[in-house]
Amino acid sequence: MAAANMYGDITLWNLDEKRLSHIIKGAHEGLIPSIQFLNGQPILLTSGADNSIKEWIFDTLDGVEPRLLKSRSGHHVPPTKIEFYGSDGHFIMSAAGDRSLRIFSLIRDSQSVELSQGSILKKFNKSKDHIRSIDALKLPQITQFSSSEVKQKEWDNIISCHINNNGARTWSFQSKAIGKHVLRTLDGSYIKVSNISACGNFGFIGSSSGYIEMYNMQSGIHRRTFAGEDKHMKAISGIASDALNRIVISSSLDGTVKIWDFNTAKIKSTIEIGTPISALRFHTENDLLAIVSDDLCVRIIDIETNKIIREFWGHKNRITDLTFSPDGRWIVSTSLDATVRTWDLPTGHLIDIFRVENVPTSVTFSPNGDFLATSHVDLLGIFLWVNTTLFSNVTLRRIADEEDISLVELPTTLGIEDNSEDLFAFNSNEVNDVSFETPEQLTEQMITLSSLPKSKWQNLLNLETIKKRNKPKEPPKAPERPPFFLPTLPGVDPKFIPAIALNESEEKKKQKSDKTLKLNDIKIETEFLKILKKNHSTGEYTEFFNYAKTLNPSAIDFELRTLSLDNNFEDLRVFLDAIKSRLKSKKDFELVQAYLNHFLKIYGDIISGNYELLGSNLESILNEHKKEWSRIDELLHYNNCILEFFRK
Repeated sequence: MAAANMYGDITLWNLDEKRLSHIIKGAHEGLIPSIQFLNGQPILLTSGADNSIKEWIFDTLDGVEPRLLKSRSGHHVPPTKIEFYGSDGHFIMSAAGDRSLRIFSLIRDSQSVELSQGSILKKFNKSKDHIRSIDALKLPQITQFSSSEVKQKEWDNIISCHINNNGARTWSFQSKAIGKHVLRTLDGSYIKVSNISACGNFGFIGSSSGYIEMYNMQSGIHRRTFAGEDKHMKAISGIASDALNRIVISSSLDGTVKIWDFNTAKIKSTIEIGTPISALRFHTENDLLAIVSDDLCVRIIDIETNKIIREFWGHKNRITDLTFSPDGRWIVSTSLDATVRTWDLPTGHLIDIFRVENVPTSVTFSPNGDFLATSHVDLLGIFLWVNTTLFSNVTLRRIADEEDISLVELPTTLGIEDNSEDLFAFNSNEVNDVSFETPEQLTEQMITLSSLPKSKWQNLLNLETIKKRNKPKEPPKAPERPPFFLPTLPGVDPKFIPAIALNESEEKKKQKSDKTLKLNDIKIETEFLKILKKNHSTGEYTEFFNYAKTLNPSAIDFELRTLSLDNNFEDLRVFLDAIKSRLKSKKDFELVQAYLNHFLKIYGDIISGNYELLGSNLESILNEHKKEWSRIDELLHYNNCILEFFRK
C-alpha cells in the first residue's frame, strides 16, 4: 500500500508483514492529491500540487524501493521570465518563483526538461527533518537570464541572475545542467541583469551599484569593468551588445542610456531620457534600441544617430515586458493594465491591442515569427499565440486608444474549436472582406511590365535554340521495302482484290488529287490578324495584346510568319503600329520588346530591301524606345550610385 502526505513524501507499507517498507522522501513538492497503482503492473502513478505527474516502477532486486521511470512536470509557481532559445524557435526558456530554470519544447513534449542544479535530491534525503522542501536547497529565485546558441557545444552558454545575490550562474544547454562558473561583482553588489555577446565568448553582468563586469564564458575569468567617472549612478536595468562586438549598450534607473566601446570600456555617448528605465531590448539587424520607462512610454532609439525616432504612448499602467518581431518591424508590449499591444515601427501606429483576464508578466516573439508566447499572473502555463498574418489577410490599420478593447480568452490545450467564437470576434475588426484588385497600371508615367511568366517571352527570344536542342540526333529511318504481296480483301478468309477494283480505286485517288487546293490559292486570316486589324481601325490595341498573351511562343512565331506581304506590306505596318502604340502606353514593356525582336529576326531582310515603305514605322518605334529606355537607364544608374555609396 502507498500513502502520501502533505509534504510530498510517499510511504510504502507491506500488508503481509504489517510494517513500513520504504519512504520516498520529496517525491513531489508539496501535497500529493492523487496516487494510484496500475492493475497487474509494478507501476505507481502519482500527481502532485507541484504541477507534475510521475511514474514509479518496482524493478529492484528487493522489489521494495521503486525508481522513477518517467515524469512530466512544469513550474509549480507562475513563471516570471520567458524567452525563446536559439534561431529555430523550437524551445522556450522560462524562470519562475520555484527557483528553477526550465526548457519547454514546442515540437515534442518529451524534450521539455528542468535544468539540473546538481544532486539536490541526495542532499534532501540526507538532510534533517526541518527541511521540508526540495526548493529550499535550490539556488535563489531567477530574476533574469540570457542565452546564446553560438557556443552551446563548446562551453556554458546561459547566464542567470538571482534575487539579492552577487553571483550570476552559468548553465549549459548542451548538458541541461548548471555550469562551472559563478560570475561575481567586484564590489559585492547585487546583480540585476546579464547579457551574452553575439559571438558567445563574453558574458556581461550589471549590478545595483551601476557597474558592468565582462567575463570570459569559457574560462570564467574577469576581463574588464565598464565604469569610470561617467558610469551609471543607479542600478543597471538592461545590457546589450551589437553583432560585431563594437559597442556595449546599457540602461539604468538613473534615466540614461550609455554606449560603451567594447574593447576599451570607455563611454562613447550618453542619451538622457529623464525618467527611470526599467527594461531594454536591442535588435541587432537594424540597430534599433527599445527602452521602457516609468512614464509608461516605449521609446525607440537609433544607435547610429543616438536619437529617439519613435515614442509609443498608450499603456495605462507599468509596462512589464516588450519584444521585437524577428524582422524588426513590430514591437509587442505587455502591461499591468492587462493589455497586449503591437506597435508598427515604420508608421509609428498601434495596429493591434487586446485585453486578457490575467495580467501578462513576460512576452517573447518566436525567431520564425510564427508564435508569440506570454506568461501571466497566477497561471502556471506559457501561452502561445499564432501570428494570423502568416495565413490570412489582416488589415494593419491604425487603432485608436479610445476604441473598445476586446477581451480575449487565453489559449487552451483543448484546441481551436472551443475558442472559435472568441477567435472570430477578435479578428472581426481586423480582417477586411472587401477584395482589392491590383490595377493594370498604377500611373501613366510608370513603365509597367506584363504579369506573364518569364518563359512566355524569353522562350520566344530563344525559339531557334530550343528547336535545335529538341531536334532528334538521328533522322527517322525509312521503313525497309516490304516484300511484294497481292492485295487482299479484309475478312476471315483472305481473298484477292480483282484487277477491276484496283483500277477503280486508282481512279478515285486521281480524282481526289485533282480536287486538292494549293496553299498559295488560299488567303489565310487567323484570329490573331483579325483582332489586329480590328484594333488598328480604332487605334486601341488592348484586345489584341490580351489575346496575344494567351498564345505560347510557338503560336506567336507561327502568327508572325503568316503575316501577308501583299498590299505594300500592309500586315507588317499594322503590326508595327500596334508595337508603337503599346510602347507609348508604357504597358507590357518586356513583352513588346520580345515581340519586336522576333519580328525583326523574321522580316529583317525584307524591311532593309523596302525601307521606303517600312522605314518611317521603324524610326518612330526607335524614337519612342530611346525616350523610355533613357528614362529607365537614368533611374537605374541613380539607384546604383546610391547603393554603392551606402555599401562603401
